[in-house]
Amino acid sequence: MVLSFKEKNKKTLTKKKNNRFMDDEKKNFAPNLNKPITKAEVEAIKQKVRELDAMPIKKVIEARARNKKKVNFNLLLLLLLLSLFFFLVHRCNARWSA
Repeated sequence: MVLSFKEKNKKTLTKKKNNRFMDDEKKNFAPNLNKPITKAEVEAIKQKVRELDAMPIKKVIEARARNKKKVNFNLLLLLLLLSLFFFLVHRCNARWSA
């Protein structure tokens, strides 16, 4: 006799004597119905979630910093090359005019 997945699952859930997972679930995952949550507590939780959502991810910050560093290095290199070029042009012009 071959049982389907649902039947196997149903069969295991009905055996409650030796099922430590069900006991564990009853003990640890029961909802807290004794104390209702106030509106202020709900707002505090929502505010905390908003603050966490507003924070940028560490990897994104690091990637942006790497890109900025690369761009700054390229700009510095470009400025050095341009200054060298204008220096050489000015020097050649000075030779030709003299």
